[in-house]
Amino acid sequence: MLSIFVITFYHAIQHSAKHKNFFLVGVCAFVFFALVSFTGSQISSLRMENPIIYFFIGIIIETLFFSLGLAYKVKLINDDKNRILMEVTKHRHRQQISKLNGVLEGEEKERKRIAEELHDGVAGD
Repeated sequence: MLSIFVITFYHAIQHSAKHKNFFLVGVCAFVFFALVSFTGSQISSLRMENPIIYFFIGIIIETLFFSLGLAYKVKLINDDKNRILMEVTKHRHRQQISKLNGVLEGEEKERKRIAEELHDGVAGD
């Protein structure tokens, strides 16, 4: 069990995202308390009355840290989602501004053309 734990722990440190610390602390706590419980149940000279309590403590701590890790992962996902939505909104606003600038330039050209025709028409008459 310990060899599998060490291998997976090393792999998790290398390939996990930011939320890995919560999961790794939870797993380490669980393994530690499970080993204390196992040792207490196997070695009678330690005189542990109820070693299974340590196992339950490990499960509780692991569950707590896993929950914190999941909550942090959900926060990261929501932050990325909000960032992408903001970028899309900015891009749409830039497109709308570009369209409005095109309309304004067209109107200015049309006003200038009409003004020139009026000027030339009045001056010619």
